[in-house]
Amino acid sequence: MVFVILGLLLTGVVWSLTNRSVASVVRLPMGLALLVAAGVYGYFESGSVVLAPESWYDTTPFKELILFFVMVLGMVARSVSAAIERRKDAATAASGLFGLPLDLWDIVYPLLFSVVTFGALVGQVGSEALSVPGLVMSFQTGFFWQTLLKEK
Repeated sequence: MVFVILGLLLTGVVWSLTNRSVASVVRLPMGLALLVAAGVYGYFESGSVVLAPESWYDTTPFKELILFFVMVLGMVARSVSAAIERRKDAATAASGLFGLPLDLWDIVYPLLFSVVTFGALVGQVGSEALSVPGLVMSFQTGFFWQTLLKEK
């Protein structure tokens, strides 16, 4: 339930920052307020971490949030690498981000499948402590998200 509420709050942040029909003076404070609400909710939902026997990043939900963030970075990296490949194939120069044929939907599309890929990742990592191999696996899960969902 924690991740559903945090996901809804963060979706509100993305919507408020990308909705061009609302003035910037309203969008930016609304996005900031939703981001602060997500942080406060995540902090209070995580329970007490003072004088805990284990590190804060090895406790729920921080461990899962770190893994999810690294997985999303992998998804964004895959979107950028695909845009670079399309740029090589394109006959004309693109007008997207940094001259690449990349727009917001190229990054949002893999996020639609993040729940499925994150479930596979958490199944692999399990309850182990957060480690570099776990973070690398998280990035790879995000980068190769298409292969997890391909039909065989």
